[in-house]
Amino acid sequence: MAPSDTPPSAEDLPSQGELALFAPPATAEDALVPASMVNAWIYCPRLAVLEWGRGEKARSVDLIAGLRAHQATESGPTPALPDPMVLREDQSLKTRKLSLSSERLGLTAELDLLDVEEGVVIPVEIKVGKRPSVDEGAYLPERAQVCAQALLLREAGYTCLEGALWFAESRERVTVDLTEALVTATLVATSDLRLTVASGRLPPPLDHSAKCPRCSLLPICLPDEIAWFRKGSIARTPPPPASPALPLYGQTPGARIGKKDRGGSVCLDRMAAWLSSRPVPCYAAIGMLNTASGASHPSVARHADGGASARSFRLPTAFRRPVRRSLPCYAAR
Repeated sequence: MAPSDTPPSAEDLPSQGELALFAPPATAEDALVPASMVNAWIYCPRLAVLEWGRGEKARSVDLIAGLRAHQATESGPTPALPDPMVLREDQSLKTRKLSLSSERLGLTAELDLLDVEEGVVIPVEIKVGKRPSVDEGAYLPERAQVCAQALLLREAGYTCLEGALWFAESRERVTVDLTEALVTATLVATSDLRLTVASGRLPPPLDHSAKCPRCSLLPICLPDEIAWFRKGSIARTPPPPASPALPLYGQTPGARIGKKDRGGSVCLDRMAAWLSSRPVPCYAAIGMLNTASGASHPSVARHADGGASARSFRLPTAFRRPVRRSLPCYAAR
């Protein structure tokens, strides 16, 4: 074999996701990329491949909240979206749950909500949380997901000039402009995801990203563990800020917690006699005492109020370091 015929090494070849070519149109045997996976690919390529390419699923608090937000919109029957050939230019309506697919685009989507205003169709994607404070009104993954839905509507023959995002917590609607840059980013993400899944390659995890802790696939992805094996160490997590509060645990039967004065004193007064006669198996309470000085100290001075039925534990005023201290401040019967 001549030197010029020597195949390049694996290091010299670009990865599948970096090829400057679009994936070919999908066939009947190919799986279509859901619009939600376009969102996931831009957010984290490894997440998209694990979910769509390898079928990994896991439930999280954010996922359940998203399902509930979508269910909240299903309050009753809505009219079906007319065929684009019979949709009048002056017709306006709202409809839900429309499925669209396109082999040419390699996309499929389940549309949450559709607004039709004078013959123009607007896809509305429902998101949990508040609208982010960014110039575009929303982050690129969410805007690309809406753009994918809009491209499918155009492919089906509808007039679609823009999309929208509805943020359930802040109850704000954000318009998504279908710019040329957004359309290109959406098509590139769709193509890259299809090529990467077809190659069988799993993208590396994100490097110490703030996206990882709330990801539902964190126990499957294992970004910190992989980073440790690759680098031999991981960055140390910074310690949490010192809290000026003291956790108090009381063990005096029949006692109650009360604040005596502004200096941070805690009084334990024996409760009334009827407490012991109540048919309740257990009384317990745990709380955080925030001292007026904003700190605490290992030494705690104890002062008697002159009677067996009342006690107080005064926290020193000249504190320097926070500390966790167990004090007899509530009853457990």
